[in-house]
Parts: sequence; C-alpha cells; structure tokens
Amino acid sequence: MDKYTLPIYLNQKYVFDLLAIIEDGFSQVETIKTGQSEINSDKDNLKGEIGISNVFAFLKFGLSADTSLENTNNSNHETSKEKIHTPNSLFSKMRTFLHSENMIVKEDFLNAETGKFIEIQLSLRKNPIIDVLEGFHSLMKIAISFEEKKTTPVNKNHGKIEESPNQKILNQIDSLLNQLKDEGSLDLVGVYTSDENLQVVLTLDKGFMGELSLADIADGHFSVLGKITRIIKTKDEGDVNLLRKTSLSKLNQDMIDQMFSGFAQLEEFGLQNQLIETKIEGPVIQLIPIAIFT
Repeated sequence: MDKYTLPIYLNQKYVFDLLAIIEDGFSQVETIKTGQSEINSDKDNLKGEIGISNVFAFLKFGLSADTSLENTNNSNHETSKEKIHTPNSLFSKMRTFLHSENMIVKEDFLNAETGKFIEIQLSLRKNPIIDVLEGFHSLMKIAISFEEKKTTPVNKNHGKIEESPNQKILNQIDSLLNQLKDEGSLDLVGVYTSDENLQVVLTLDKGFMGELSLADIADGHFSVLGKITRIIKTKDEGDVNLLRKTSLSKLNQDMIDQMFSGFAQLEEFGLQNQLIETKIEGPVIQLIPIAIFT
C-alpha cells in the first residue's frame, strides 16, 4: 500500500470522525515542558499527548508522541516539542489503519455489503447531465451575444427589451443547473478501470472541494476510498437517478426523456450529438467518498 498519497478531494470531517473512533477520542492541546537538574547523565523517555489546533491548516493531533530528553551534569534543560499533522497525513494514518485491519474491500466490489469501505480505481467524469447542460449553456450565451436587441413600446417615453426565445431557454438551463449544483453536494460518475461494465456514482460534499473544479477531476484515473451506500448488480435491479436531488425527480421517465430529446438532435444544426444520461443503470455502486487521490 502506497502511503504517500496526494488527495485532490478530502472530506476532513469523515477523516477526523474515524480517527476519533480509532484513537478513542482526541486529547486537548498540550505542550510538553520539563525542567531537569541531575548529577549523573541519563536519558528520560516521555510520552506526550498532542491535541487538535486547526482542522483546516496544520494540526496538533491527539495521538501519542515520543519525546526524548537528555540530562547532563549540573545543567538545567527545558524542551518543548509538538507533533504537527496536515489533513493529508491524518488521512494516510486512517487509511493505513483500515488496511492493516483488513477493513477495506479491494476487489469483487459487487459482492461487498453496504456500509463497507472500498478502495477502487476509477476513471472519473462529470455528472453527464451537468456536462451537457454546461456546454449548451455556453453555446446559448454566445448565440445571444450576436442577437440584435429588440424593444417593444410600453409608453411614449420608455421601451421594454423583448426576451428572445434563446434567452428563455438559457434561463431554464440556468434554473436546472442551479438545482443540480447548488444543493451542497455534487455527483461524479466513475468507471472501474478493470471492468468498464461497472460504474460508480460518487456524491461529493461541496464544502470540502475548496478551489477544486470539476475540470481537475474529470477524465482522469484516480483511487477513491469511500463507503458503499447502495449496490445494484444488474440492470433489472434498478438504477441511480442523477436527477434525484432536483424537482424533476417527481416526473416519470417518459416525460423526462421527452424534455431532453432535443439534445439528441443538435447534429442537425452542426453541433455534436449529445445524449443526456439521466440515470446510471446497473451494475453500479453508490458511494460516499472520503478521499479521491493519486
């Protein structure tokens, strides 16, 4: 197991919660200081507890740390040492523990149980609905920028700018994108690098994405550590609805297919054909990711 990981997404809350369980809680912040005056030279080994300081920067973490003091003849010696961790180093410690206890499923994922930790290699891409809508959104903005602004008279002194059909479509796309992206979480879709038939839907907490953009993740191969929330082994067993967090989840599939059917005919207008996936059929695993790393 490679412990020198580089996370591009890390849910620190889950890492701290799991480490608190592993270590039976964290100690408070404590600085170790000793004063010694001895006639004979000797060495004292001390154990110290170090606590949490700042969860988003460097951390004084509540795990045991060895501090060694050496006393010499007729000398007074005082030392103060603290062990500092970063979120990544804490994640590495947590991951090492889970691997050492054989708590992580690393193969035969479809036969794992919900609630189990898994570590899987995935090729990641954006939620396909977001990907298509964002592309079409950009094209619509370009088209609107070339339109002539028309006004309709309201009275003698004022005119009202008439909203074009393209602008109406753009507003509708904006509304749907906001629902898909502004609910505090975001879906990614991954394909298992060893079996293209197996897909994984990851729900990321946007609060831990930081400055990370979807472009940094999309189309790359990464390791993902997370917890299984649902396993769908075959197409007949169901699917993961990518619209489940929006108001469109209340509509039946026929109506949804009709709404998005226009995107499949864009080739007539010189644009690349776009097929929107609103659901991911089995075999698929639904996963809460703790970290996406390389």
